Amino acid sequence: MSPLSAILFILAGVSLLYVKAKTNYKWIGAFLSATICIVAFLKLSVFVTGWDSHIDTILFSQTLEGNRMAPNTAFNFFLCGASLFFLSRKSSLAAMIGQSLSLVSFLISILAILGYIYSITSLYVVSAFFPMAIHTAFSFLLLCIGIFMVRGNEGFMQVITVHRLGGTLSRRILPVAILLPIFLGWLRFEATLNGYLSEDLSVSLVIIIFILTYSVGIWFYSRSLNKIEANWVDAKKNLLEARIVAEKAKQAQEQFLANMSHEIRTPMNGVIGMTSLLNTTTLTTDQKSFVDVIRTSGDSLLTIINDILDFSKIQAGKLEMEEQPFSIRQAIEETFDLLSSEANKKHLDLLYSIENGIPEYLTGDMTRIRQILVNLVGNGIKFTDKGDILVSVTSEGMDNDHNELKVTVKDTGIGIPEDKLERLFKAFSQADVSTTRKYGGTGLGLAISARLVAMMGGSIGVKSEAGKGSEFYFNLKTKSALDYIPESFATTDNLHNKSVLIIDDNSTNLFLLSKYCEELGMLPQCCENGLKAVELCATNKYELVITDMMMPEMDGVQTAIAIRESAKNDMPVILMSSAGNTESPILNGEKLFAAVLIKPLKIRPFFQALSSVINKGLHLSTPNIIMGKDALNVLAMEMPLRILVAEDNVINQKIALKMLERFGYECDIAANGLEVIEAMHRQKYDMILMDMIMPEMDGLEATKAVRNMNLENQPVIIALTANAMEQERDKCFEAGMDDYLSKPFTVNELKSIIYKWKEGKKMMA
Repeated sequence: MSPLSAILFILAGVSLLYVKAKTNYKWIGAFLSATICIVAFLKLSVFVTGWDSHIDTILFSQTLEGNRMAPNTAFNFFLCGASLFFLSRKSSLAAMIGQSLSLVSFLISILAILGYIYSITSLYVVSAFFPMAIHTAFSFLLLCIGIFMVRGNEGFMQVITVHRLGGTLSRRILPVAILLPIFLGWLRFEATLNGYLSEDLSVSLVIIIFILTYSVGIWFYSRSLNKIEANWVDAKKNLLEARIVAEKAKQAQEQFLANMSHEIRTPMNGVIGMTSLLNTTTLTTDQKSFVDVIRTSGDSLLTIINDILDFSKIQAGKLEMEEQPFSIRQAIEETFDLLSSEANKKHLDLLYSIENGIPEYLTGDMTRIRQILVNLVGNGIKFTDKGDILVSVTSEGMDNDHNELKVTVKDTGIGIPEDKLERLFKAFSQADVSTTRKYGGTGLGLAISARLVAMMGGSIGVKSEAGKGSEFYFNLKTKSALDYIPESFATTDNLHNKSVLIIDDNSTNLFLLSKYCEELGMLPQCCENGLKAVELCATNKYELVITDMMMPEMDGVQTAIAIRESAKNDMPVILMSSAGNTESPILNGEKLFAAVLIKPLKIRPFFQALSSVINKGLHLSTPNIIMGKDALNVLAMEMPLRILVAEDNVINQKIALKMLERFGYECDIAANGLEVIEAMHRQKYDMILMDMIMPEMDGLEATKAVRNMNLENQPVIIALTANAMEQERDKCFEAGMDDYLSKPFTVNELKSIIYKWKEGKKMMA
């Protein structure tokens, strides 16, 4: 083997490594293979044109003379180099071409080896040039095998490498098919050369041995294939039986869940329904307190049951995700609505921030996103004694109408030790056993949240340190709801360049309120306490003052009074209160505040309140704007109704109940159609808000059953549906429903539909 041949083999081996590697350095393999082709082409040119570049005498030029590389060697190097170059390309066609070129080189090498075995010079020598050495031929043989395996799962090699019967058969037969004829041919050649056998006899014996060997081989491989097929048939049969057993077990599990849900919920709804009726009767203070405890305890027990059933649905694969337009802002605000009373008891601020540029309306499952937020924010409230809970939404990337959002829930609570973090998202697990006793809970909330996030194609995580609070975060992949036309905001053009003083002892709340005001074009100035605010108002004229109620040293009322007395002007003051009292105090016969906003603040009412105060000039003598429940309680007094909410999702139940509570109604809950029928037998209802999709009996079947009941006055039935298609609405009316409300719906939409059926012919007197 010449030095040049050795170098080219080394280059081919290195090229093979880089071509096979799954890295960004495949170009090195392509470069080396191209170099091999160029060198081989230069050597081949000697035999075609007679021009010799003497490239093989560059090394050891003193001892080498003339052409030291055989033509078939040069041609083989050219084929192998071209094969490696094609294999460095990504396409399947390139892989097929590369393997084909390598196959030609493989056959040339086999011929050279046969020439040495059979002493046939013409098989390894071309004309009068140097012959291909036998070790060179074997080196090519190994190189070609390596090239075949670079992309063995593509081209014609995939037939051999695939883990199936055809691949198994080819891997067993091919070695015999190649080596047996070579070995038998060598035996015949030696036998005839040494005179042991005649030409005719040697040919006959070779044929007989060949037939016999192949017959035995085929019998052996056929028996192996029969065993494999028998095992495959048995495995398929066992798999089918296991599948039947699994399906039966799944059906049994689903039936058990349905039965358990019904058996537990039925008595619980009876307890809660009866306490609701008791609350409408004349009770002493102690009796009402006892009834409230029963109702609260029943609600807590139902929450635990719902967690367990929700987790079971996820485990059984029965939970499906909806794709509907929703507002991430609305999801957060409704979460705060559900949890604000618990936060107010601990004087915690519920805050949120949404990064600019995130679409207002997205497509996804708002109910499940809200469920995740309720779990995370609820945990934040549970484990935080002072401070705030901040929900922030940021963009992780946008591509046309596709958005990846990161939602973070950060609290200032007790924090979690680092060695406990890995347990958080496991079912029925909490950070510490002692927290179960102190704070309660099933340990399912985070496990359910983690699975819901995974079902939406996202991930969830946590950062925390003991004593320094926790930060839970999850990613969501959503689409922009480009075709969705939302309810428009009231105009806020009148707020541009208006000066506003914001007073709050919470730095996070100050930052967010300042950010909101800047978005409206206002000129905010922040102040962290009432004393400093009084000083600023004495020397500056502000067109609006916004103050928090709960502050150290001077609360919101004291601050507003001091501002009035020191500034001697009628600048409007808006109070932010989480105490639930929406009445403005009276100062000198006039109301102290131009508006009272209930915390946690909602962006739309906040913007509208600012605009109304500035636009209408609401000052001391003007009645204040109340953004709280007292403004809506008049609906229940004007139209006293007994309302049943039929909804299986616990979060949707809470949303509907909270909205109706704001109207002054105390409602009952049914988790499915069967519970609706039971509730109708127990007492009379004026209106039923009926979800369309529920377990055991859906909304359509329940409506038909109610309409078939012999009632003196039929209730108004309003469908709650996430599908606004005409066909869905037609199904509602055909079943006997009176109207429909598309989910998600707002407080105003629910209020409007109640007003719409105020004089309904089916409404009870």
